[in-house]
Amino acid sequence: MIADTLARQLQLQRHYAPAGTFLGGIPVDEMAQTDTILFAGLHADHLPLDIAPEQVLPADTIGMLAPDIMQNYDIEFDFAAGKMNVFNPHPCAGKAVYWTHGNYAQVPIKLDSIGHITVPVTLDGKTLTAAVDTGAEGSVMSLDALEDIFGVDASNPALISIGDRRVNGLANTPTYRYPFSTLVLEGVQVGKPDIIVLKTPGYHHGLPDLVLGIETLRQLHLYIAYQEGDIYLTPAEQR
Repeated sequence: MIADTLARQLQLQRHYAPAGTFLGGIPVDEMAQTDTILFAGLHADHLPLDIAPEQVLPADTIGMLAPDIMQNYDIEFDFAAGKMNVFNPHPCAGKAVYWTHGNYAQVPIKLDSIGHITVPVTLDGKTLTAAVDTGAEGSVMSLDALEDIFGVDASNPALISIGDRRVNGLANTPTYRYPFSTLVLEGVQVGKPDIIVLKTPGYHHGLPDLVLGIETLRQLHLYIAYQEGDIYLTPAEQR
């Protein structure tokens, strides 16, 4: 995606092209045609980009890189070192982990209809489907999902209100925290994951049970092997 403001500044050719919605029902319905894009030495001509509505990106962010581009490579997020590495796909399945001689997890991935990575996780003993979203500031679950999966509704005293928040620039949404204990991905654990619970009716249905945002993912070292169909991961500091 490219930010709406930058698309206007560059005077890119735009056309109507419905592509889905962001959380909160924000539509993505325009596309821009670029001439040239350079990224870390990689080059692409005439690449069409969805236009991100103004309210869904931070003011200093010019766009989003998503699997339509990234799935052509292996992508590593080394959060402890503050680095993102882009590789040609590893030629040998199961051999991508190079940063440690210790144990690691190998988690199968699926891409949903718009290219988001989803993975199976275990949260406090329950098996869920989670979207991996490095563009999300925090991890998110809907109140509907919390009730459907864990039997916890708004009357539960363990569910603590943390006030209203604006979701993608829309009206304020009631938000909560629930004291989850452990998130597990094929043996790699994240203790006491900070998951924001949103009271957004209808959000849970047809979407992943959980969105794993950067506050959770930064505790991990991730290597996404798109063509192999796996994510390899360790704790962030493991070497």
